[in-house]
Amino acid sequence: MASPTVQQTTERPRAARAPVSPYRQLLRLTRTELTLFYRYRMALYIAVFPLVFVLIGVASEGEETLPGVDAAPYYITGTPALVAMAIGLWHISNVYAARREQLVLKRFRASGVTPFALFGASTLSVLAVVLLLTAVIGGVLAWRYGVWPADPAMVALPLVLTTVLMSLLGAAFTRLTRNAESAQLMAMFPFLILYGASGSWCRWR
Repeated sequence: MASPTVQQTTERPRAARAPVSPYRQLLRLTRTELTLFYRYRMALYIAVFPLVFVLIGVASEGEETLPGVDAAPYYITGTPALVAMAIGLWHISNVYAARREQLVLKRFRASGVTPFALFGASTLSVLAVVLLLTAVIGGVLAWRYGVWPADPAMVALPLVLTTVLMSLLGAAFTRLTRNAESAQLMAMFPFLILYGASGSWCRWR
């Protein structure tokens, strides 16, 4: 009886996967962060809540902050800065405190995600939401009051810088909190201080 022929196969060594560049990680995480805004209820609430400031401005229509200056467009033009402060402080502090509590940040670091991609993605996602809400606010000003910035670049640049600064400040505040709930409370203090020091509060004086 003939013995069966045994075919020996040699496995080729698998090629090592090339590490993902930090910039590609940044783009992938930014897309994930933007998805978080409409899947995570708290993030969606934080993104929509700043529009309340626009409603407050519209409600003051007809009042005069200064002689001949309507309080409504005057107040609404300052709301993009409030939007950047609110989302940068509240969302970033809440997200990072929750991820730290659930050990998600450790998993990111263990999987090779760089701090540049991690913090950059959250900042870019906040910036995208801030710019979208700013476009909505600008549409309200142009449609209802006929107000439009003479130099849009001088509006966009401070808005970008404010968003980045508030996002970094929100991330820094997570060191003072133990969980996401306390992060939401702690982030209110710098927001109220900055809001109180801004010129947007002048109509209440």
